[in-house]
Parts: sequence; C-alpha cells; structure tokens
Amino acid sequence: MLEELAASKFGFWVVAWIIALADSTFLLEPGKFVFTVSRTTRPELRASSAPFTVMNRELVFAIYSVPFRLFLITSISAPNQTLQKTFRRLSNINRRERRAWSLLLVSAGAMALLVAGPIISAVWGVQYSIILLLPTLYALGIAASVLIWNERRRFGLSNAMAVKISAELMLCPVCLINVFKRIALAQGWQESDRTEQAQTALRTDRRTDGNLPKDILETIVVEAIYKHRFLRDIAELRHADSRRVAESDGSVGLARTAYIKAMIDVHARQTVLSTLLGVLGYVPTMPAD
Repeated sequence: MLEELAASKFGFWVVAWIIALADSTFLLEPGKFVFTVSRTTRPELRASSAPFTVMNRELVFAIYSVPFRLFLITSISAPNQTLQKTFRRLSNINRRERRAWSLLLVSAGAMALLVAGPIISAVWGVQYSIILLLPTLYALGIAASVLIWNERRRFGLSNAMAVKISAELMLCPVCLINVFKRIALAQGWQESDRTEQAQTALRTDRRTDGNLPKDILETIVVEAIYKHRFLRDIAELRHADSRRVAESDGSVGLARTAYIKAMIDVHARQTVLSTLLGVLGYVPTMPAD
C-alpha cells in the first residue's frame, strides 16, 4: 500500500496533508475548554456537547475547531475575575490577533499551496507540482519564522520558544497552517488551576469504583447520564435565549454569558460521564422516563 501511495500522483500531497492534520491535533484535559475572541471582544466558546475522548482527554483538531485563530485554554476551576479584568484580558487577546494579520496571510498562503498541490499533480504530474510549489512553501516557512521572531514579545513567547517554533516551521513548512495553534499553546495563557489535584482525585476515584459492585456503579452512571441530559437541555434553552436577545453594543450580554456557562457545565459533565462509562465498561440500559 505504501509503495502504491508513493508511486501515485497524489502520494506526496496525501502525506503532506496527513502530517498537517496530525499536527493540528491536541488533547484537552478534563474540565478544560477552548474559546476565541470575536472582533467585538465577545468570547466564542468552542465546546462539543459530545466530545471524542482519547485517554480521558478530548481530541481537538485546531484546523477544524479554531482555523487560523489564536485561542485561549482555560478551565472550569479557574478563579472568577472581575468584569473589568475579564474585559481587559479579552481585549488583549483580540489586539494580539489583529496584529497577526501578516502571519495569517502567510498561513493562508501555505493552505492554498497544499490545496493547489493535488490539483497541479492531477494535471501536470507530481514532479512538476513539487518543483513549482515546494520552494514557495519553504519560503513561506522562512517568512513565518522571521515574523514570529520579530513579534515574539507581542505574542508572549520566550526567545527559546520562538526559536523552537521557527525551526519547526522551516524544517516542516506544511505545519505552517497550524502556526496559530503552536503560538496559542506556547503563550502560557493557560490558567493556573487545580487540574493536577483534580486528576489525582479522579484516578483515586476510579480505583475505588473498580471495587464497587456493578449494580451500584451502574446506578451512579445512570444518574450521571440523567444529569448530563439535564445540563444539555439547559444549554439548549440558554442558546435559544441568547439568539432571541438583541445585543446592540459590543459587550458580552447576560444571555450570551449564561449560554457559555451552561456549555461549560455540559462539557465538564461529559468528561465525568466518559470516565464513569470507561470504569463500568458498557452503556447501561436507561429506565423508562
């Protein structure tokens, strides 16, 4: 199969896309979620009501969830902040993203080359597509590296991290389409919280749950499922309310804030439910409502 892929017209570009897609993935720990900031300084939550988990962590594809966007990772256990401090931080993130327009153009250019590669291969052959596009792709990688180094302070990157990201982009320029994901994960924007303690407690709970009788554990899982459905219904109501409320100014409205909080609760409950189902080993039959 690998020989056939290497000999095909699209083999080189298929491998390039596989590398780019694999590079765009990252894992979210339980209780954490991603959001971006709109042009009007509104937080835009990126949370799935039914996330795909790997080793009890949510698998996220940045190229799909937050394409060409700087994002923030925070958690449900992060301490509450004043409205003024929250708005200041959102404005800071928004300002950083606006200043990254040149890096956005370079990243979008790399995406265009990856899309054009298979098309040119189909028309003129893979050799011609490589000769035509690969030097340009490496040139974009070098340009992005220079931009990152020059703007490292604005992005909140240390010298060592800026050099690391720059070297990765020059060695593998197909990863350029995920440059914002690299910056976001390296910026140190993740909130300091009690995640490690929570994970330790969760592991302890899982060892304890393993000694419980199946009927008791199944009762706990059924209650968790009902709780998840209840929170999901609340989130849907909050979403409907936020759509009905017309917000004329650029502030974060109360209806929108309530919807975001409801989705955070759903996301956290889904993580707990996935863990309990993993301990139980099967999906229990739900009693009739």
